[in-house]
Amino acid sequence: MDKRQKSLSDYLDTKRNFFARFYFLSDDDLLSILGSSEISAVQPHMLKLYDNCKELKVKGRNVIGMESDEGEQFQLREMVKAEKPVEDWMTKVE
Repeated sequence: MDKRQKSLSDYLDTKRNFFARFYFLSDDDLLSILGSSEISAVQPHMLKLYDNCKELKVKGRNVIGMESDEGEQFQLREMVKAEKPVEDWMTKVE
């Protein structure tokens, strides 16, 4: 059991090393994001990942902007396709 836990921790650390904002999430939160290929898996955790950023604005499978907790919005210069692993497209969003 310890060996499996160590392997899981190592896996999560590689994801966190690739996208450092994942360090703000618990192991359970990160697993819920990595276990789904949907943008919606990231939405509940946005306030933990970004200061005062409540949600990603999406259009289909593309991220087009962000919205703050106060309702302020901005659009990205270029939309980001959420087709690769989450750490790849979240890096592009950042």
